[in-house]
Amino acid sequence: MLSKASLRTILFSALSVVLLLLVLAGIGYLLPREWTARQSIELAVTTPKVVEELIAAPQNWPQWTPWNPRDLPGFAIRSKDELQAEWSSPELGRVHWKREPSSGPLPKAPLRYQLIFEDANGATVRGTMTLEPVHRGDGELWRLIWTQRGPLRSDPLSRWVGLLVVRSLAEGDMKAALTTLKERLERTAPSRHAGHEAGHH
Repeated sequence: MLSKASLRTILFSALSVVLLLLVLAGIGYLLPREWTARQSIELAVTTPKVVEELIAAPQNWPQWTPWNPRDLPGFAIRSKDELQAEWSSPELGRVHWKREPSSGPLPKAPLRYQLIFEDANGATVRGTMTLEPVHRGDGELWRLIWTQRGPLRSDPLSRWVGLLVVRSLAEGDMKAALTTLKERLERTAPSRHAGHEAGHH
């Protein structure tokens, strides 16, 4: 039979756990209702036009993003025009890529787009890409900054998951995509010097 001291210890531990859960839930309600992921990379190319050609047209995204037939079995893309396309795969579902007409051209204005996940009740991820010159003593680079934002459900657990998991997964995909983009550009386009690795700035 448990002693009074043991019962008090168990009761104190249980109350502590409940209090911690209540605190976390309270903080969860204060967290943003969307996740935000950001990555950037420096590209050693002589003109921003070669960058825009790969990122501004949705039909070119499978060449450098994880959304491609190699990484997603059954992946298919159907281009509607230069402003929109539809991607689909058993894992991804149907995704409508839509570039906002007022966006670009880079580097004068940001590239803005939407990813509408048709099989997830139309959940929409909004993305922005900006391109800015980086002046160094040995030449000029271009820094591509990529930001994405997506919705979260209103409950505290979803907000914590968005903060700790969804953002991390998105940033991992974005970093891998930018690394592939860099390799592809610097292999096929003229460059002034070797660039720098993808990073979180």
